[in-house]
Amino acid sequence: MSKIIRITGYTPTIPSGSSVETMLIRSSSASLNLDYSNDYIFIGTSVATWNLPNVTSDKKGRSFGITVKNNGTKTLTIPSEGVVDGSDNVLIPVGFSVTFLPTGTNFTILTNT
Repeated sequence: MSKIIRITGYTPTIPSGSSVETMLIRSSSASLNLDYSNDYIFIGTSVATWNLPNVTSDKKGRSFGITVKNNGTKTLTIPSEGVVDGSDNVLIPVGFSVTFLPTGTNFTILTNT
């Protein structure tokens, strides 16, 4: 099992010919702008709202998916303004995760566990 550890002030060296496909980001932030191809874990203790990136036609498919896991103590809200399966908001209860799959015109929920 691999772990990604973020150390303030340290930038890892990526070997030539390699790339980082996905980053795991743990945050307790009440407000956060999500980015394509990353995985997020909410670890906060207060109500939070995290925002999906703008939908763009060149970002579609599994490699651009965004997974959000709620390990906090409150429900996490993802406002979607109708771009996620026609919903206004996606609510992620404590202990649940959601994977948002971009289609180029909107997001669809691939998993909700």
